[in-house]
Amino acid sequence: MIGRVSGAAVVFQSSAVDLYLPTTEASNLKIGFPGSQASDPIGVDLLHSQTNYLVGNDSGSWRTHVPNYRQVKYPALYPGVDAYFYGNGRTMEHDFMVSPGADYRLIRMRIGGGKAKLKKDGGLSIEMATGSLDFGHPVIYQRQNGIRIPRKGSFRLLRNGDIAFRVARYNRAQPLIIDPVLSFATYLSQDAADAMYIATDSAGNNYVTGYASLGFPVTTKAFAGCTTCTASAVVTFISKLSPDGTALLYSTVLGGNAFAQPTGLAVDSKGNAVVSGWTGATDFPTKNGQPILAQNNNDVGFLVSLSADGSSLNFGTLLGPAPTATQNSLTYAMAVALDPSDNAYVTGETGNGFPVTQGALNQGGGGTFGNQFNVYVAKFGPTGTLLYSAVIGAADPQNGGGGPIGAYALAVDAGGNAYVAGQAGTLWPISSNAYLKQIPGSMPYANPFVTKVAPDAKSLVYSTYLDYAYVVTGISPLANGNVWVAGNSMGPNYPTTLNAYQKGSAAGGESFLTELNATGSALTYATVIGDTSYTIGGLTLDPGNENIWIAARTGNSQFSLVTPLQSTFPASIPGLPGPVSVIDQFDPTGEKLQFSTFLGGVAAGYASSVAIDSQHRAHVAGAAEYGMYTTSGVYDPQVQVPGPGLSMATYAYVALIDATVPAPALCVSPNEGLLFPPVPVGTSQNLPITITPGNISEHLAAFRIEHQSVSSAGHKEPMVLGIRSYVIPSTVSSYVKGRLNSPAGLRPRGQQCGDDQQKGNTQDKTFRSHVHSP
Repeated sequence: MIGRVSGAAVVFQSSAVDLYLPTTEASNLKIGFPGSQASDPIGVDLLHSQTNYLVGNDSGSWRTHVPNYRQVKYPALYPGVDAYFYGNGRTMEHDFMVSPGADYRLIRMRIGGGKAKLKKDGGLSIEMATGSLDFGHPVIYQRQNGIRIPRKGSFRLLRNGDIAFRVARYNRAQPLIIDPVLSFATYLSQDAADAMYIATDSAGNNYVTGYASLGFPVTTKAFAGCTTCTASAVVTFISKLSPDGTALLYSTVLGGNAFAQPTGLAVDSKGNAVVSGWTGATDFPTKNGQPILAQNNNDVGFLVSLSADGSSLNFGTLLGPAPTATQNSLTYAMAVALDPSDNAYVTGETGNGFPVTQGALNQGGGGTFGNQFNVYVAKFGPTGTLLYSAVIGAADPQNGGGGPIGAYALAVDAGGNAYVAGQAGTLWPISSNAYLKQIPGSMPYANPFVTKVAPDAKSLVYSTYLDYAYVVTGISPLANGNVWVAGNSMGPNYPTTLNAYQKGSAAGGESFLTELNATGSALTYATVIGDTSYTIGGLTLDPGNENIWIAARTGNSQFSLVTPLQSTFPASIPGLPGPVSVIDQFDPTGEKLQFSTFLGGVAAGYASSVAIDSQHRAHVAGAAEYGMYTTSGVYDPQVQVPGPGLSMATYAYVALIDATVPAPALCVSPNEGLLFPPVPVGTSQNLPITITPGNISEHLAAFRIEHQSVSSAGHKEPMVLGIRSYVIPSTVSSYVKGRLNSPAGLRPRGQQCGDDQQKGNTQDKTFRSHVHSP
């Protein structure tokens, strides 16, 4: 069997691995396993892709339809020990799986063609005649209920040069894994452009939904929700990943003879995934659904509940005009939320004729566009029984303008009150004690609103406008009745409180985070976040401590970062920076940014949604371009290289961040990479860079910018982009070394990068680009 990683070829022999590097024969390595049993490599996890080898003009020697595998396994390499090799982006990783009762001390590695030396950071360096090859510090762990439990351990260098392992106390009744990473980041599929929403359960599993094309993976025995989908249709995917991101527990797609777009996701106490969305399909899958007027080229909303194993629908209903309505109208389901009894609430906009249950609010209609912008809230039991349906107001704007209209966010508190937020015009119902009773200006278009609906939907507890912003993207209630609201593109007059994390600019356009009091009559807190390139995709609260988490994107390489996992900004075309995924954590007051990081490695992208589990870890979903940093052993570590014209295509990703585990922070300036101008042959060009690693020592970290030579027509001399590698003395491991989290005790608390960077232990380095004649 053969494998390929960036710049090298790997041949898997019986009980041995040969590594061929692209220089000379002196750089080839052979990894043997002294004392091992005879073990032939086998492919594990068959991929969809195949490879054809059409080498030479003798067709008899060609090899076609060669299967590709995600991993190569050496079964029983040692008694009770299996070895796994797999690609992780540009590197090759390996794990040893030690079965219960087996002895990990039998494991040996012998390097032919190089000499092993222990590094200060606990890793290994293999010195060869033409350079060196590095092994990262081994991460050793066991799994309990799908969650990784770290175990202490390290490499051992024996007197004869063989490499072994040292492991501290561990549960010998459970498997032991020797692996180089802690947290995870994974793509989902080549066929999924965006992971829009994510949720988690008590076990830390990852539930994610988004949109994709046919070809997105559907697991065996999963519910068949797309039996009539056409080849070009956009479908809704629902996938469940294990807590560590290594296994796809189930995956399916929903759709029909037209598109299906998800808009929300929640998971109930039994592990059922509840998804809202809208579709143009007339044959979208339903079960125990509500009757609606037959579709006539109009979109309708949907709400589905998928069983815990993904094999069936608990219920599935369409949302639209009642069968007795006199005309069809567009209906959209825009958000979903659950209460403690697993009842599902859904909100969106619809037209006249939407079904309303007896006694529930019915105050839509009217206005220039009365058949388009009525906002509804409906409540369904766990099996799909309709508990109430209400139309709470008309969002129809009465004057010209631009921007989204209707409900965009929904939350439910422990008492069954539903909080709806969105944008509405002057017809929206407003309470007498509202914080903002009317939209300012002589010809107002629309403003954000927050409306609290009583548990029986027969009345509004309160309803108020907020100061102008283009769109609301999240809402989360507090136990005391206050509610957090987030959104984007606020107006220049948006107020901020005296204790705000950031004041607004005169021009406006930034994102906002606002706390509204329990009666909707006043702002408790209001702040601006970022600049005009910063866009909030999702808002949630940690249920254990009420810390505020935000999933976002930014095009600002100097965005403020706190103890970041990644501070380097994705490489970009000059003048077209980013964007990059951003994850932020504020304290419960919103005044202090406690954690903030870029995410995605060298790939541009954005974070769409974030969910927090019982261990305070952040589950993140979003989209990234090709080349996103992914951790080893995950479900889908990489996607195919995009074809011509698709270089900016995005692919859905899922990541897990544990901000409670100390890890290193590395601040780099400039952090967008280095771009050398044309350098004449025989000359050099220097560019400086500053690294602020914080007050930590004893370890080494590598900061690397990829090197690329470019020859351009019309230029006699080549242009050189970037630099090679440099080792910085500090304890920091940046993301380019393959870690989202690093061993405990290394994070310099309070380390900040970007606009608020606190200089300290700064190192200035100069990198040189030298061009020589070919």
